This record gives sequence, C-alpha cells and structure tokens, in this order.
Amino acid sequence: MKSSKQLAEIIDKINKKEGNLLFGLLSDVHLEEFNFYVSQKWRSHKKDPSIYESILKISPPSEKLDVLLIAGDFCEARLIDTYRKTMEEISAYAFLVIVIDGNHESWGINYQRTAPKIKEAIQNIDNVIFLQNNEITIKDINIFGSCLWTDFGFNNYIIYTISETYPQYVKDKNLQKIKWNNSKVKGHHIQTLSIKAKKAIEKWLDRETENKRLLLSHYPPFRDKVIYDDNGGETPESIAKDLMNIDYTDLSEKLSQNQDVVVVHGHLHAVSSYKSKTGNNVYCNPRGMFHDKNETESYRILEFRL
Repeated sequence: MKSSKQLAEIIDKINKKEGNLLFGLLSDVHLEEFNFYVSQKWRSHKKDPSIYESILKISPPSEKLDVLLIAGDFCEARLIDTYRKTMEEISAYAFLVIVIDGNHESWGINYQRTAPKIKEAIQNIDNVIFLQNNEITIKDINIFGSCLWTDFGFNNYIIYTISETYPQYVKDKNLQKIKWNNSKVKGHHIQTLSIKAKKAIEKWLDRETENKRLLLSHYPPFRDKVIYDDNGGETPESIAKDLMNIDYTDLSEKLSQNQDVVVVHGHLHAVSSYKSKTGNNVYCNPRGMFHDKNETESYRILEFRL
C-alpha cells in the first residue's frame, strides 16, 4: 500500500521541473463495456484472445506526462480487476495520475461503495490518487477534482421522474442503475451529491491564490456543449430542453468571475476542447463507449501544457 511519503516524493520531483507541466486527459473509456462486447460479439474471448488486450490497451502519449487526468467513467468500480489491470498499465504513462469518479463508476453498486472500491483498485499503485470534492497542488497549479454530478437544474419534473421504472421520457437511464443504501437511487439523492460538490467547488473558487487553477470534473459545469435531443421529434421541445439539465450542473456565473480557471471534464461523448461562453479554456476528451473492436484504436490521451 502506498504511503503519503511516496506520494510526497513523486510530487516533489514534479515540482522541481522547469517550465509548464505536460498534462494528459483521458475520460469515458467505459471499460465495463468489454464484458458486454465480448459476450454479444464473440461470446468468448477465447475465439479471439487479442480482443481482451486490444480493448484494455490505451495508446501511450507522445512523451511521459507530468500529470495524467482521468475525468471519470473509466470503469464501473465493481469490476475492480478490470479497473486495476488497466490503471496499472497507464500509470506508467505519467509521473502522477489523478482520478475522479463519473456516474458509471457507481453503476450496479451502492453509491456508498464507489469511493472505497476505487481506492482499493489503486491502493498498490504508487503514483495514482483519487480526488472527490478535494484538491491537490502540483508545482504552481491547484487542481480540484469532483464528479460534480447533476442538480437537474432544480427541475422537479426531472427529479421525480428520473428514477421511475418506465418514465414517459428518458434521457439518461444510467442513473437508474445506481443504488443508494441498497435501494434504487432517487433524483433527490443525485441532486444532493451535486449540491455538495458545487458548494465545495465554489468555496475553492472563492479562495484567493496566485497559483494557476484547474477544475477537473466528470459532468460539465456549464451548458455550452450539452446536446439537445428530442428523440426524433417524439419528445416535446419544452421537455427536451428540460432534459438537457440532466447532463450538467451550472457553475457558469461563478466561472465567468474566474476566467483563469482551466476546466477539464468528461461525460459528453460528442465534443472536444473548446472555449466556454464564460471565457474559460476547456479540455474534453470525448472517447465514449465502443461498439466495434476497431474503435479501441481510437483510445487516445489528449495532451496539453499548463
């Protein structure tokens, strides 16, 4: 099991580097799809042993990274062996790896077990740390990590229907796969997590510092690139717009007052890096779930300097 001394030594080495640090970003790899993929396509990986390795293989960066950020939906936490196996491999790609959870990490288990499962998976990997509504300072950069979740825009229709077994309009069924103290999660449970995360982030943003700042979240903190989906016209426009609230928690007002903050997020599978309307530089790696073996070749780490 790694010690605080080992982590301090790793950070100290990074702190002594000159110039901007090289970051990498990986998100929404969804390694849990491997099990479904093999069972549906090949029935057994014995028919094609390369499937397993190709799916878990993530191409290395152009050079060793100072910090690799993993913005959630890496793998369901209950699949601890798959999580650990891949994390052990990619941990060699960077001096330090920072992990946060996404909504899929909690799929199929009690939310209360998610963080312990992730910590168990990485406990013997010296250079990997897990952030959940807390921060770490690397060199002159304050990094705050949080899933952020969604507060549903405080839309009561969504909050009370998201956990229905057969809701009339559905956008994100994944939340229905999360358990809360051995019961099906409710909308207000997720909203509570988001409110807690938002308060922690706002407190972090309000603190004066001369350091650079990076916000690492799974859910985006603004609406800019959230996709409008009316299910081919079957969902009324007003409801389709309301359903967009499922995919983010709005921190735009606070971030517009803190334009120096670099935002790094995942969750949205169809966007890449962009400049937000709030004026923040945003990095997003839209890996998304795979549906074909060849798609595993598109696993790529997005690189940037800060």
